[in-house]
Amino acid sequence: MATILSSVTCPPEARSPSGASPRPLPRVLYIAALDPSLKFGSLEEQTLLLAAAFRDAGSLLVPVFTNPPRGQTEREFLALDLPWESCGFHDFRWETLRTLRDLVREHRIDVVHWNFYPALNPYWFALRVGSSGVSQIYTDHNSRPSGSGSSRTRPGLNALKRRLMNQYEEVFCVSGFVRDAAVREGWPAGRCRVMPHFVNVERFRPNAEVREDMRREHAPGAEFVALTVAHLIPEKGVDVLIRAFQALPSAMHLWIVGDGVEASRLEQQVVSLALGERVRFFGNRSDVHRYMQGADCLVCPSIWGEAAGLVNIEGLASGLPVVASRVGGIPEIVDEGETGLLLPPGDEGALADALRELASCAERRQEFAGSARRAALQRFSPQARICEYLDRYRAAKQ
Repeated sequence: MATILSSVTCPPEARSPSGASPRPLPRVLYIAALDPSLKFGSLEEQTLLLAAAFRDAGSLLVPVFTNPPRGQTEREFLALDLPWESCGFHDFRWETLRTLRDLVREHRIDVVHWNFYPALNPYWFALRVGSSGVSQIYTDHNSRPSGSGSSRTRPGLNALKRRLMNQYEEVFCVSGFVRDAAVREGWPAGRCRVMPHFVNVERFRPNAEVREDMRREHAPGAEFVALTVAHLIPEKGVDVLIRAFQALPSAMHLWIVGDGVEASRLEQQVVSLALGERVRFFGNRSDVHRYMQGADCLVCPSIWGEAAGLVNIEGLASGLPVVASRVGGIPEIVDEGETGLLLPPGDEGALADALRELASCAERRQEFAGSARRAALQRFSPQARICEYLDRYRAAKQ
């Protein structure tokens, strides 16, 4: 079982620069279109850590998942004695609306926080109309098509959208790229806050023993292993990475963790390029951290405006140099020349050159690795981020 941080305590100076006691935390219903019956990933764990922080501060954050937690996720919530609920909000049903209102009443909720659902969904509107005193927050996790700009809908509809969007007390944006895009799309700039993800830096950390085991099992004889972890859709650019491996020495291997509609086509691509001995597919994994501990670098070859790329933070925490596309919010995570390398999206030649450079210079890899780990601890650990989250929840309470 992965190491879980049971709590994160904000020091007094972080809670209140003036020395005064902080305002009480609101009671939050954290609605997320996540299915913890399938996996325990960093998003599920981020939710758990927030819930634990609320509990330790004497308040309550209740996650509402699409399905009840199972397996490791359930064990972690039970071990920390944390509540959860399950209900899906993709399709409007009166019964579901009654369930939502019951949850708000039962848990005496002050703030409802929407994640991975459309911002202007009917349940949000029904709560706004029928539940006075309940504030609402929306997190924009959305990647954008490459080169996306302002909304293309009709001016009258844009005006209506902007008026409705203004009803949210806070809009959390997972990167500055997302914030800028959200403002262009009509979100009120004064309510959009850059709130980066955080990951469990005790789970995602270097581990020499695991590295040895993973290399012995999955890449015997390989001198260098690149890892990519992605939902296998065209926008993730995994086909570009596979093509790059054509130009690389046979001692360089590629691990692909993830699944999706492109999986079969990518597997066929590997066969057609005669890379089957060097490129391995592992599907969705609950132990992604072990693959990171076994690899030499993480590659994020996205070709669209990636919102942030949570996997890049996991890679940094694991002490991996990150080779990624210079798109979306990725440059806010990966420091060019310090924690990794940034490349033009879709450029298989530049990608091959960058990987060849890393493979040929162990000293530079070690420099990147040390900087990556330090950056994760300083910027993307629970200790670095949770106190700011708590402050923003306080600000959202009506």
